[in-house]
Amino acid sequence: MSAPGGSSELEALTRYTWEEVRTHSTVASLWIVLRDPGAPSATLPRTPPRTLVYDVTDFHDSHPGGTDILLTHAGKDATLAFEDVEHSRYALIKLKEFLIGEIPERPVGKAKS
Repeated sequence: MSAPGGSSELEALTRYTWEEVRTHSTVASLWIVLRDPGAPSATLPRTPPRTLVYDVTDFHDSHPGGTDILLTHAGKDATLAFEDVEHSRYALIKLKEFLIGEIPERPVGKAKS
C-alpha cells in the first residue's frame, strides 16, 4: 500500500487519537485504520510510516467483501486483514477517497521531548 497523494496531502491530515477512532465502530460511523509503510521505492525519498484513518461509512454497503468484514475491523487497525486480501488497483485508488486523517506516533497535543 502506498501513501495517498503527495507528502503535502499527508501533512494536512486531521490528527486523531486511538480513543477517537475506537468510537467509530458501527454502520452509522465506520472508520478503519491502515498503516502505510511510506514511500515504497528507492527512486522516491523515503517517507516515515504513517497510521492512516479511513471513514468507510458510506462504502460498507458496496464493499465486495460485505459489511461484516468492515465491522469486524471498525475502529481498529485493519492493516493485516487488508493486506491478506489481494485488493485490485481500483480498490487501492478508491481507498484514497476515504482518507480522513492519521494517528500520529506521538500523542496528539503532547510536546516533543
